Amino acid sequence: MGKDKENKRIAESKMRYNQFVTSKSLARKGGTRGITLIALVITIIVLLILAAISISALKGDNGIITEANEAKRKTEEANVKEMVEVEILKEQVKSRSGNLTTEELREILDQYFKDVPAKAEDLQKNLEDPEYKLKARDEYGKDIELKVSDLYGGDLTLGTVDDDPRPDADLEVSYVGYYADFEDEDGNKTPDGKPDGVIYADLAVKKEGKWGNDSDSIYSYGYETEEDKAKLKKYKISEEKVTGFGTWEEKMITPANGTSGEDRFYVMALKDLDEDYHYWYYNAYGNLDNSVEGSRNDFGEGKANTTDMIEKYKNGTYGEPYEGGSYTDLWGLDSLKEKATKGWFVPSKSEWSAFGDLFNPDIENGFYQKDLIIDYYWSSSQRDNYSAWSAYFNGIYVDIDSVDSGCYVRLSATF
Repeated sequence: MGKDKENKRIAESKMRYNQFVTSKSLARKGGTRGITLIALVITIIVLLILAAISISALKGDNGIITEANEAKRKTEEANVKEMVEVEILKEQVKSRSGNLTTEELREILDQYFKDVPAKAEDLQKNLEDPEYKLKARDEYGKDIELKVSDLYGGDLTLGTVDDDPRPDADLEVSYVGYYADFEDEDGNKTPDGKPDGVIYADLAVKKEGKWGNDSDSIYSYGYETEEDKAKLKKYKISEEKVTGFGTWEEKMITPANGTSGEDRFYVMALKDLDEDYHYWYYNAYGNLDNSVEGSRNDFGEGKANTTDMIEKYKNGTYGEPYEGGSYTDLWGLDSLKEKATKGWFVPSKSEWSAFGDLFNPDIENGFYQKDLIIDYYWSSSQRDNYSAWSAYFNGIYVDIDSVDSGCYVRLSATF
């Protein structure tokens, strides 16, 4: 009997133990499910945060989509600007002065922009505001708006050739020796009734020659065909004679109102750039490009030479600027760079030869006057690794000078 009780007690104990184990196991399983739900909630929250960040990165003020749209807009804006500038450049090439009439600019703008004034006069008034903007046509991009002053900053001329009652310049007559009036005191392409230079070459009348019968001083310029002459601008002649180049007295040539086309005349400034000698490019001695083609000496190359050398000097192509000598380098002069932006340039060898050939030192009070033209002037033409050409008025020919020696500077222009 006692054994049966013991067995019964043991069986009850096992049952209670199994119940205890079962309850603990269930408790553990229930706890595991609780931890998994919390982790899931946290994961969802993290994903939502990441999604919000992604959306912001895509569509925010600095988002990828926003930046992509802005990049597209800037590309379209640059494309429109480039196309307009190319059209403007085409017109400028026709007129080497680099300026357009307001009507020419209006026609170009009308190809690419909406609401361009129908009359040149109205466009001219709008352009008095430097912030004046135009919206591009839809085919060139939506919401593209550009300031006209960013597209063209040159001088504009209103009016037509027929508005000017003065006599026309004849294509069959050479006006070498006449004065030129083509800019105001600030260098704007607006004639102001005062001489800006003296004409030494007229492209409407072909001419060849030598200065002082020197084989290095030959020159040639001018158009032969009527078709070429028809591309030239139209000009007017003053009624009265003027002075400005010493006592030299002659009439003055001015571009006709509203004219366009190629420049006809080459002029020499009435005075030197300054009163000092200048090196051509001191540290370029021995370092110049000896492969420069001979055409860079020719007529019409002075402007290209000047632009090229100013840029090369700025970049140190042939050596660093020299600051320890008696003079300063020609191509680093601020006065030259400023004048170059207005169309002035250092004449090439042949351009100096044409100018020099006009002078006869034996004629008293003639076109040659010693107090107006000094001895040596730099040309923009390179001769070899060590030297450049210069105009030698005491010797009446072009000469060569080492680039680390000194000469005066006088500028030329076309109009």
